[in-house]
Amino acid sequence: MAPDGCPCQTGHEGIMAPSATSPGWFVRVIGRVVTKIRQSLRSELVLIAVLLVVFSVLGAFSFWYFEPSRTLGESFYWSLVTMTTVGYGDVTPKTHQGRIIATVLMFAGVSILALISASIASYLVERRFKEGKGLSQVNSKDHLVVAGWASQGEVVLRNLNVAAPTEMREVVLINEIGEQEIDALTAKYKNVKLRYVHGDPTHDFVLRRANVDQAAVAIVLAGRYGADTTEDAVDSRTIKVVMGLRSFSTELRIFAEVRSVQNEQHLLRAGADEIISPAEMGANVLANVPLSPALPTMLKELLAFHGNGFQTVDIPHRYVDQPVQRLFEHYRKVNAILVGLVSERKNLALDDLLQDTEGSFIDAFIQNQFSHLEQGLEERSRFHVRVNPADGDLIHAGEQAMVIIRQTDEKVTE
Repeated sequence: MAPDGCPCQTGHEGIMAPSATSPGWFVRVIGRVVTKIRQSLRSELVLIAVLLVVFSVLGAFSFWYFEPSRTLGESFYWSLVTMTTVGYGDVTPKTHQGRIIATVLMFAGVSILALISASIASYLVERRFKEGKGLSQVNSKDHLVVAGWASQGEVVLRNLNVAAPTEMREVVLINEIGEQEIDALTAKYKNVKLRYVHGDPTHDFVLRRANVDQAAVAIVLAGRYGADTTEDAVDSRTIKVVMGLRSFSTELRIFAEVRSVQNEQHLLRAGADEIISPAEMGANVLANVPLSPALPTMLKELLAFHGNGFQTVDIPHRYVDQPVQRLFEHYRKVNAILVGLVSERKNLALDDLLQDTEGSFIDAFIQNQFSHLEQGLEERSRFHVRVNPADGDLIHAGEQAMVIIRQTDEKVTE
């Protein structure tokens, strides 16, 4: 028993706690319920739904009460028809009270329908505004992400617009170039479905908004963000973007542009699958010009999708373990030229080690790790390429064919 005969419960420190049956406890519970209701009603759609239900139910019961000849089912039907201003006329009020209820429901229905239309219009406008500003969440899957922006970004879009397959034409741009330039790109490259995410691609929340964990391919452009930006600073930013992309997905194929050749190893460690160095490629082309003066023109033709271009295609299963010559003859029949075989290197996974019962896979894992130490940067890419293989070489399972195909042909088939 508490002091003064109060039958309240007492805490460890002598603080009195009200019992479950005290009026104060009941008032607080009611207050919390009312607060929750008010918070729910802040949503326009919830408020409209509540108003619609309240007026429909009150109108139906009132009509049923003042119109004795009508059933409750007919009353609900009449209430909804009246509120939606359809007015079929098959159920009509016969009493003065019924007509008054009908008048109230008509005004209430018109007002609620106006609120619904305004809410939908507001939602669509807000959604379009956010999409235009690059602030909305992207829900695409297996899309292509272009992170950062530079002059070569438009070259990427132009080539995708011409030759990209249907599944690779959904492109999400992550940069800060602004709505007007994005609108211009969208109008210019109509074959590409462009989505825009405004923000710095080095930030995780920006990458998350681009849904990069569901993307198939990512291209990281090494753009300059200031007149005095050095090549190392640009590459450092690219490394941050690659690390961010790789943290979201281990399956995402990441192709990164590098400014300085010395930074290629850092990009590979960050998680890039392939490194593109425009300076190095340009130097290699210039070095070959004395031997092949027409090489620059030919490369422009093959890489710009003007008439012919490179395409990587699956090899028909019947040619596996067969000589390369047979595959070469197969592609010549469909106006294509076989130039190389491509296979993707698979890293040894922890699951494979755990499932190994004989220990042979552990030996392979150790051998694989030591072999990496002896490989150069060009050999540590995700892909292994056999360029111009000999006619007698055998085709291995899992390899794909890189061919030169006329762009007028839709696709190289089996």
